Amino acid sequence: MINDIINKMGKSINEEFGEDYTIYSENMPQDFNTPCFFIECIKYSREKALSRGTRFLVSTVFRVTYFPYEENLNQNEDIYEISDRVFDSIEYIDGYSGDGIKAEFSDGILAVTVNYDFQAVKENEKNYMNNLKQKGGVR
Repeated sequence: MINDIINKMGKSINEEFGEDYTIYSENMPQDFNTPCFFIECIKYSREKALSRGTRFLVSTVFRVTYFPYEENLNQNEDIYEISDRVFDSIEYIDGYSGDGIKAEFSDGILAVTVNYDFQAVKENEKNYMNNLKQKGGVR
């Protein structure tokens, strides 16, 4: 579920910004290419929606961090434009609606957080009809 959301966020950001921006979702290398985005899940919780059952309320918080070209680190104008475009690209992704989108600016780096809250169903793998035998006939 988390990986699905990260992949969909990456796809949406890639569609907005194109191939000139690298998108990381795993460990970033020490010598990463800029400009780039790093997508990570920073909070994940799951609560039962019913007292007994397989429905859950899932709450997640994701952070998208943008690293500009090194020569643009102190140019706020670029960061502000990028933040608006990131907001637009992650607000609605395939099957998920984000809310509580916030941006933080620090040392020329942009960090955008978004919440995705939704309901999930846990699939039951038990086959209750496995040993059913039927006897019958016509009278």
